[in-house]
Amino acid sequence: MNGATRRLQPLLESLLAAKLLRLTANVASSHLGIKATLRALRGDGSSMLLDSQAAGRSPAEADGLGGLEPPFLNIGDRLHCTLTNYTDDELFVRLICLDPRGKMLIPSFAVSPYASDGMMMPRQTLTIPRDDAPLPWAISAPNGAVEVCVLVSRTPFTQTNLLLGRSLRQAASPTSLALVPNPLEVAQALLGDLHQGGGAEDTWLLDVRSWASLSFSYRVV
Repeated sequence: MNGATRRLQPLLESLLAAKLLRLTANVASSHLGIKATLRALRGDGSSMLLDSQAAGRSPAEADGLGGLEPPFLNIGDRLHCTLTNYTDDELFVRLICLDPRGKMLIPSFAVSPYASDGMMMPRQTLTIPRDDAPLPWAISAPNGAVEVCVLVSRTPFTQTNLLLGRSLRQAASPTSLALVPNPLEVAQALLGDLHQGGGAEDTWLLDVRSWASLSFSYRVV
């Protein structure tokens, strides 16, 4: 029994990490004035809008899919995420992907000076990855549904960044995605970074005025 439990532990931790990450979604209730747009550059050179979301207090209107089926993308297509900060404050960004296997991935261009958890200046727009990033954000196998979580906070993702810095190996593939070996720890660190106020040790209290979590999805075919 212990052997079976140990074999299942990575899967169970990945599932719990994904659940915790999805629980942060607050596009309708967030008070942050931000908008996020995800686009794909197809193999034929055409550009495709995947989705666009604006937080509840954002002055912008979302022009996304509005609940339609996730778009289909091919392996090799490239992604770009554009974020607009409508606030008068500096904001911090972290991107996390969940692949069809339930694995947690971090774009490997999330390192200086191309950091995806970089700072968004007030009233400015940030494109991820930057045009001068060393690797594109390319669609890769396996086929199936992929989630992209865009987290924005008024405070840096200090715990998360420290944890990833210790545990994340840089991806060597041209897909620009690095596998997170400890997804549950990372999800818990994210919640710790977003935590506001007091509370018990096993409880997170999150202030919707301080963060926004937007979720995008597509299917790899």
